[in-house]
Amino acid sequence: RERAAEGEGLLGVVLALEVPHSPDPVSVFDRIALALAALRERLGGRPVGEGGRDLDADGLQALRASVEDAAYALREAGIPPGGAAARRLF
Repeated sequence: RERAAEGEGLLGVVLALEVPHSPDPVSVFDRIALALAALRERLGGRPVGEGGRDLDADGLQALRASVEDAAYALREAGIPPGGAAARRLF
């Protein structure tokens, strides 16, 4: 924050999750959400999602549901997230 007060700014930070590459995508998403909160507290700014839309609590919950759905779909297809097959395919 000291640097931001001196006029220096941070263009942006990207937090990403590749569902097929994580053995527990929902848990990783939850940790990313905590990191996002910590970054916002420390650096300020506003979180945005794809397309630059504001990312509020409802948006985070919707993203979490998407991660859950994607992980479920992989498992249903016989491709465990984080497994060798998922890493090869994606």
